Amino acid sequence: MRQLPTRNTLSQLVIIISLVSMLVFYQKTHLDFTYWGWWILTVAFCFLGIPHGALDFDLYRRHNRPNIRQAIMFVLGYIVIASVMFMLWLWLPALCFLVFVAISVWHFRNDWREYCESGYSLCLAIFILCAPGVFAFVETQQYLQWLYLSESWAQVLIMAMQLGFLCVCLVLLVALCRKKLKPDFMLVLEIFALISLLLTTSVLVYFLVYFISLHSMWYYIKYCEQFQLTPVQLVNVSTPWVVLTMIFAAGLYAFWGQSIEQGVLAMMFIGLFALTVPHMILVERSLK
Repeated sequence: MRQLPTRNTLSQLVIIISLVSMLVFYQKTHLDFTYWGWWILTVAFCFLGIPHGALDFDLYRRHNRPNIRQAIMFVLGYIVIASVMFMLWLWLPALCFLVFVAISVWHFRNDWREYCESGYSLCLAIFILCAPGVFAFVETQQYLQWLYLSESWAQVLIMAMQLGFLCVCLVLLVALCRKKLKPDFMLVLEIFALISLLLTTSVLVYFLVYFISLHSMWYYIKYCEQFQLTPVQLVNVSTPWVVLTMIFAAGLYAFWGQSIEQGVLAMMFIGLFALTVPHMILVERSLK
């Protein structure tokens, strides 16, 4: 719990951003991702979300101190894994979605380790990732179909998300009743703000606020503390890979050019899945 004050500050940031997002949607009820709305979300994702994975080469370099040949092999291996994951999604989208959720739950559990024990932080990760299947199931089903899942598979996966959500709610409730879980006040407010955001805006806004203002920011903070980097140094080591990733993302968007909505959604989630697998493998091995 040594980083709890910092994590509390981050919770405050999440709450503020959630409130601002809800206010924007309340004032502009027809925003609902107009052309510019989608691009604003895309830019936010590129400049605040992508650097989270763009630090992977720097992480590998610090842990292994590779020579030029080893560095090239790492980059090529990373690209190969990402390419295989990308093609696999097009072939087996339902299976890849399940894998994506599973590894995301395992990875995202670290976002709440300062607040509670590992088992309960895992439950919170499931809670956050499965909530769209409960509170925005129609929109979630539409998005899953845009990501190449059939209607029947989308319905099955949403039912699985709903079941998972109810199960972890029961586990957390029992833990609270038995006083094995004593949630911090800021954690309660953070979860309440995120669920309120999901109910009043959109699944994509909910995901991006969580991913950018909580998960990525927490990763940056821990990364800077571990390697004693300033924010400027963090930007310097990640910028080349951010640019390359944005070029890759632009190629994905061009491939899915049928509509702005489907193009951006596919670029974010299928592209994110492709890059997430090597990223999570590296992070889980390196940040023990």
